[in-house]
Parts: sequence; C-alpha cells; structure tokens
Amino acid sequence: MLFFCFCWYCCKILYVSSNLSYLSTFPVQIQALEENLIKAKAENNNRLIPFNSVILSLEGELKEVRAQVQQKVESYKELLCLKMKLEKEIKDYNELMQSITADPERTSMP
Repeated sequence: MLFFCFCWYCCKILYVSSNLSYLSTFPVQIQALEENLIKAKAENNNRLIPFNSVILSLEGELKEVRAQVQQKVESYKELLCLKMKLEKEIKDYNELMQSITADPERTSMP
C-alpha cells in the first residue's frame, strides 16, 4: 500500500511538473501572437492606404456636389418666389382688365 501511495504521488508530481513546463511556454506563444498581430495590422494598413486616398477624394467631391445642390435649391427657391409674385401680378392685371371691360360707365368716359 505504501508503494502504491508513493507511486501515485510520483505520478501527480510528474503530471504537475509537466503542466508547469507546458504553461511556461504560454508567454512565448503570447508574445509571438502579439508580434503576428502587429505585423498583420501593419500589412492591412499598407493595403488600405490607396483606398483611404480614394475615400478622401470622394468625400471632397461629395462636399462639392452637396454645395452645388444647396446652391441650386436656393436658386430654385428664389425663382419660385419670383414666379409666384409674377403670377399674382398677372392675376391682378387680368382682374383689373376684366373690371374695366365689365364696367360700362368706364368705357363710356372720354
């Protein structure tokens, strides 16, 4: 029984020591993975640089187009306002002309 207990104890010690040696490799693996991550980020950034310049260019064009659209909207509003004023003047003029032609006393005056 003493031999069995000793053997079991030795197995446990070996098991724990093997796990400790396995666990001691983790910092090295973590460092290698972190270095790989840094390299991957750098490669991705290098791949994205051309796209960033295209995106910035397109954003600039979009701002210009928005400014042009806003200018067109303001111009359209001004023209619409002018059109409404002219239509009112034409309506008033037509009403005036109809009242002159419909009033017999006005047509008979010298």
